[in-house]
Amino acid sequence: MPDFTAALGDALCGRYRFRELRSTTATRTGVKARMGRLMKAYGGDRRAAARAAGIPYSSWGKMLSGKHKIGTRNLGRLEAAYTRLIVSPLRSGIIAKRGYPKMYEIDAVVVADPKRSRYINGQPPGLSEVEAARFTTAPEHRTFRAKLGPAESQAVVDAWLSGGGPLDDEAAAGALLTAIDREHGPFAFEGNTVGVTLHGRQ
Repeated sequence: MPDFTAALGDALCGRYRFRELRSTTATRTGVKARMGRLMKAYGGDRRAAARAAGIPYSSWGKMLSGKHKIGTRNLGRLEAAYTRLIVSPLRSGIIAKRGYPKMYEIDAVVVADPKRSRYINGQPPGLSEVEAARFTTAPEHRTFRAKLGPAESQAVVDAWLSGGGPLDDEAAAGALLTAIDREHGPFAFEGNTVGVTLHGRQ
């Protein structure tokens, strides 16, 4: 079962469903796949794709053949072009279509700082018998709903996108906790049975 970071990453992946290459430029498969997508974007024109990537056409041909060692500079140029021309536009289009989540619903053990947070872990004083039945004296597995404004929700997604690089679950989790802490004070989602559901759009 996932922890909070993994659960948030799974929820974001489920919402946006990016279809991206899993292989990297460290493999021949990853290099050829990136080159193929760039050439497809330019109607199969190798010269146009090479020019867009800033790679000499002669080097492009050698890279495509897979028979020559590729220098780190050209690998960097290929990755930068692929991110700029393929990954970023695709991600932007999908996000524009699906929007940013309005509410992040988290089912987890919620542990708050009793001195600094307005969130109550267990049973607060002065409750009636009926009201007290809703609480326990220790942190419990419960559902927490965080309604974020557009800027805060975008900050979570932007952190996850990492500027066009690999999707970053850790950064997204940090951004979401920062946004929640501003409203409720510091606390954490603990355990390995965490569920995250995203609702609405803005």
